[in-house]
Amino acid sequence: MIQNTYKVISDIHGCREEFEELLRVAKYNPDSERLILLGDYVDRGPDSRGVVERVMELVRNYGVVALGGNHEEVFLEWLDESERSAFYLREFVGGRETIDSYCRPFGVTGYEDAARRLIRERYAEQMDFLQKLPDYHEAEGYIFVHAGIDPAESDWKQTEKSAFRWIRDEFHFTPHQAPGVVVFGHTPTSRLHGDENCGDIWFGEKIIGVDGGCVFGQQLNCLEIGPDGISAYRVSRRSM
Repeated sequence: MIQNTYKVISDIHGCREEFEELLRVAKYNPDSERLILLGDYVDRGPDSRGVVERVMELVRNYGVVALGGNHEEVFLEWLDESERSAFYLREFVGGRETIDSYCRPFGVTGYEDAARRLIRERYAEQMDFLQKLPDYHEAEGYIFVHAGIDPAESDWKQTEKSAFRWIRDEFHFTPHQAPGVVVFGHTPTSRLHGDENCGDIWFGEKIIGVDGGCVFGQQLNCLEIGPDGISAYRVSRRSM
């Protein structure tokens, strides 16, 4: 029997307006509920910086659980000039939108040294926050992760970091060995439903997918888990 109420949101991707609206629609009460965010706060959407600021505020003021996603990972790799820096600037990744959200208010354009320098100097606290985001959270028979766990591992906590943040089909369609239900984001639920027009929460075998594909024009979902069972809230993407 679940004793507490949890509200779970994933893959905000710079859609701050929709995130704020969803918190209102879901009637999130920080005094009596636990909010768990499954990562991918940045990239593709219009206000990645604002989303990260808001997430940090929620963590600091209300003890919200914020996990890391693969997009935080590649953003930090770009910042560190790693081998995958060029990958981050590809159009489908959406990294340019994130860099712009940090740099354009200061008149800095471009995606190389000047942008990195500005972000490192002015947003060191945010970058440190993103660097330290954990990979998973457990509560009352549920496991919360960004992408999934390794179904081949008898001890799910031995899942490699890359799988926690990147795994897809192997996790979706192979029964895992963990004792609890895994709640994840990362993969838009339209793919899991097999219906490009359906962004609703997806229920599999001991797994629940919550990424409604908001940044792609669909919806931002909130899964509620509590003593009275499971329910869902959603808001549609406001504009593309």
